[in-house]
This record gives sequence, structure tokens and C-alpha cells, in this order.
Amino acid sequence: MGVGHALVEQLRQHALSIGASAIKWTVLKSNSPAKAFYRSLDGQPDDIWEPWQLKIDP
Repeated sequence: MGVGHALVEQLRQHALSIGASAIKWTVLKSNSPAKAFYRSLDGQPDDIWEPWQLKIDP
């Protein structure tokens, strides 16, 4: 098991211990290697939530 898999597994165990039903994160649309990694862990895009932002110009 690689470092990434180990970190996600620790996160999953912690989430279970606090009664969480899901773990959510963001990934750049163009980051295909990250998406492939998350899919290898049975991750999938969220079909309910979408990220939003409000840019603030200085």
C-alpha cells in the first residue's frame, strides 16, 4: 500500500469512528492522475454538490 492509500485509509477509519457517512474533497478538473487515484479507491464525483467561489479583488 502506498502513502496515498495509507493516508486515505486512515482518514476513512477516522470518518467511521466519528459517524461520518462520506468524505468529500475537491480536485482540479484537469488533474487526471488524481482522479484515477481516487477512482482506484472507489471514489466518485459528487453528483449533488458543485464547488462555488466568490473571487475578491484587492
